[in-house]
Amino acid sequence: MSTDDYVIVRLDSARIGLRASAVDRVVQPVEITPLHQAPKIALGVINVHGTIIPVVNFRSRFGLPHREIALNDRLVIARTALRSLAFVADVVEGVFEYPESDITDSSTVVSGLEAINGIAKGRGDIVFIHDLELFLSAGEANSLDSAVATLRSATDAEERNAS
Repeated sequence: MSTDDYVIVRLDSARIGLRASAVDRVVQPVEITPLHQAPKIALGVINVHGTIIPVVNFRSRFGLPHREIALNDRLVIARTALRSLAFVADVVEGVFEYPESDITDSSTVVSGLEAINGIAKGRGDIVFIHDLELFLSAGEANSLDSAVATLRSATDAEERNAS
């Protein structure tokens, strides 16, 4: 029987699982710089060792109410095939292994959750298995990439002028 490892995070009472292989690291919250002309789903960007990483709003995507970032929240930095992304999690529970037999195809349970590709059971609670590749729509991805590229160009120009 095949198993996969998932990083489980909490947003309010919702438990969300991401493949552990997609998660780079979990860090304490840092200042998020606003990103002009980015899609509404983007909270801004963070600088991680000189790399600009967009921060997206998981709470909004999952229909949860807005709340300010708290000191005990965590930033989860993950990657897709095309980009790195960060998002704020209320709690990071850890890495858990789920056998394929414990994961139900989400389309058989609820419709309209394109980015949720499974629902895991078996640990006393359900976990929505999230496919980060599907988090952004094509329009959001293009808009975000354009806004980040504009910011990088401006940052590069400032560094050239400073030297």
